[in-house]
Amino acid sequence: MRLAVVATIIGFPIALVIAWAFELTPEGLMPTAGSRRETGFPHKQRWLYVVLAAAAISVGLFFLVRFAR
Repeated sequence: MRLAVVATIIGFPIALVIAWAFELTPEGLMPTAGSRRETGFPHKQRWLYVVLAAAAISVGLFFLVRFAR
């Protein structure tokens, strides 16, 4: 049971980011139209920030659940 909760906590931010950035079309997985515009960051640097934010949230939730007792 604990493994299922931890897997859900870790996987949710990752699934949220993927759902936000991509959409499933008959042609396959495509970037959403809103994610193509430039916001001032190069494409690789923007993904780095997204991944780091998701990792930070996941680690924070892990420790919150782990030490909340």
